[in-house]
Amino acid sequence: MNQINQKNDDVDLFDFTKKLWAGKLFISSFVFVFVLIGYIYLSFQTPVYESKLFYSVQTIPPFFKDDNIDNKALSTIKIKSKYQNLFYSKESFDNWKSNNKNSTLKYNDFSPTQVVDGYILTRDEGDRLAKLMNARDTDSYIHVMTNDLSLLNDFYNYADHVGNLLETVYLTRAESEFDSINKRITNMKTEDQLLEEQIEQNKNKSIPDSTMEDLMRLERRKELNLIKSKGILGPTINKLLSLESYIVATNEGADIISFQRPTKPNKI
Repeated sequence: MNQINQKNDDVDLFDFTKKLWAGKLFISSFVFVFVLIGYIYLSFQTPVYESKLFYSVQTIPPFFKDDNIDNKALSTIKIKSKYQNLFYSKESFDNWKSNNKNSTLKYNDFSPTQVVDGYILTRDEGDRLAKLMNARDTDSYIHVMTNDLSLLNDFYNYADHVGNLLETVYLTRAESEFDSINKRITNMKTEDQLLEEQIEQNKNKSIPDSTMEDLMRLERRKELNLIKSKGILGPTINKLLSLESYIVATNEGADIISFQRPTKPNKI
């Protein structure tokens, strides 16, 4: 019985192979047609390219030490985080777009959020034209995927624009802190001068009009002010000089963040 089944199987397999061979031309033609259709379809599709715009932090503002961020790596992360917030800000893009109206770049092309039925939801990264990749080291970049290579230059210009916005934010803060510290030092010096004048006035008065207690009180107050000045004025002046140096360097063109031109586009 087993021999009969084995024989039938051998005959069926042989017949099947024979039929395939007989229809080889039809099968080959069928495969060729679909491969040709696929090739033609891909040929008419606009290719998508990917490119990266690398950037790195070049200047760290001196006031980060006031935020207990003495570590350079942590300061860099905070600066990159601030840059990312500005990069994805609709206000930042509209500001850039107002001066680049000919660009076809649209905020919705790379916005990290989308509105669905009135709700703001996180957008799928695959649906975004560009995404910002932050890293602890210098290997941070903006990853762009587009079929319009002209947009690479637009993204570079926009990225640089956001860098300038960040520079303005930090420069404004530095100038504000500089003015505040400078005013405080001026007030301290003014108070010392007033005390000195009061002491001299009391010394020039006759004893009945100016008691020794008044003189001792003013002298003691002057001594306390001197001790306070030594403890505060030194570090304060150092900070003032750091802020001044940062403000001058920024106004002369020092960048908070520097950008490289887009890498060579790769077809994907």
